[in-house]
Amino acid sequence: MAQEIEKLNPSAVPSTDVINLGSNSLLDLTGMPPDQIAELKRQYASGMIDLKKKAEDLKIENASLAMTLDSFNTEASKATQANVSITATHTQTTAIGRTEVVIGNTDRAASGKLSPSAAGAPDRLLWIVGIAAVAVVIVALIIFHH
Repeated sequence: MAQEIEKLNPSAVPSTDVINLGSNSLLDLTGMPPDQIAELKRQYASGMIDLKKKAEDLKIENASLAMTLDSFNTEASKATQANVSITATHTQTTAIGRTEVVIGNTDRAASGKLSPSAAGAPDRLLWIVGIAAVAVVIVALIIFHH
């Protein structure tokens, strides 16, 4: 940053009328009223804080997923050594996107297909049973009412 300002400011004293936007991009605030300069700098600082927080959140999410996958791999390896079958499924939705993982030593794990519930499909069994029960009651009322 200092070198970029130095190119524009030969005295090597950083200008207070410049905001470094990164990637060799400077915002020249020369001639703006001090209150507008202060507001732009406040907005810039706020944006940078938000950006750094988001970057840290993404690092945490990434590290969490890596630890989860390492754990699943370790457990699958232990199960294989113990001659035990294992299929572990995991789904996670983060700011990066949705991650779906199937790890294990079974045919199902080898297929890489998640079960409908692991894939996030809603369980409609309760609705189907409820509708069938209502239909049976209605049919029974019709039959016994005549």
